[in-house]
Amino acid sequence: MALADRFRAGELTAIRVVTRRVLWVLAGVMGAAALTEFWLYGLLVYNRSSPVGVSSTVAQWFAVIFGALSVLVVVAAAIAVAIWLIAQRDESYRADGMRDPRSGAQLLIGTVVPVVNWFWPMAFARELIDRRPDLPADRARRLVFIGGGAWVFLNLWAIATVTIRVNADSLQWQANSVLMTALCDLAVAGMALLLAEAVRRLADEKEQAQPTKRWLVAA
Repeated sequence: MALADRFRAGELTAIRVVTRRVLWVLAGVMGAAALTEFWLYGLLVYNRSSPVGVSSTVAQWFAVIFGALSVLVVVAAAIAVAIWLIAQRDESYRADGMRDPRSGAQLLIGTVVPVVNWFWPMAFARELIDRRPDLPADRARRLVFIGGGAWVFLNLWAIATVTIRVNADSLQWQANSVLMTALCDLAVAGMALLLAEAVRRLADEKEQAQPTKRWLVAA
């Protein structure tokens, strides 16, 4: 059985709910990680030397914990979004009497695998929009283009941040890398919330486009 065949209309609502909740968790974890990095940055700036004291130790431990947790939640969110995308595309293509030309495995790989998922999700979303006449096409395509560009920029920002943090040879560059990490975490949290809202709006637009039934009393 094809992967897309496992998701049908009756399950799509549940998939949307789970996907949005995972994205909310991601936003919360990344927001907490950002606050921890800002805390550590403040200590670095205040001390002008290696952070000392209990506060610094606690901040560093929180940074490690939220850093590890954020990796796990990012992976979970990517998988959840991939499953939602497979189910959503399957529903949209079947509504037109067609079968999704892309396999579930291709959608999963294109959404989850790093570097590959910098570009493919934008193409997948564009194809989904083409199957949804209920959406304002021009506006939706523009939002996908902007979101895709922001996603690529965010990944490049993350790579630059890690590179600087690993190779920082002075306190100033260490502080810069911590600040860059905090801003990157905030950006990921924001994108997670925007994506959760996009999942909701796709469902709302679909429901609003469906004609309502009117019941008449027979004379």
